[in-house]
Amino acid sequence: MCEKRQMNGSPARLGRLVGLLVFVVLMAAICLLSPGSPLRAAPKPALLGGPTEVGGIIDTDTT
Repeated sequence: MCEKRQMNGSPARLGRLVGLLVFVVLMAAICLLSPGSPLRAAPKPALLGGPTEVGGIIDTDTT
């Protein structure tokens, strides 16, 4: 005699789950790679030079 095995979920349910997963991954990729994404933001320019050392007597306004 043949036994019937029960599956955990139907193939249609598995297909919907896979479709939902693909949709979520694609939406995440679109959001992360869009122009306004922090991953695509222009790098901040490096500060040029360092602190300016001043010596001697300062008798005028300086900036």
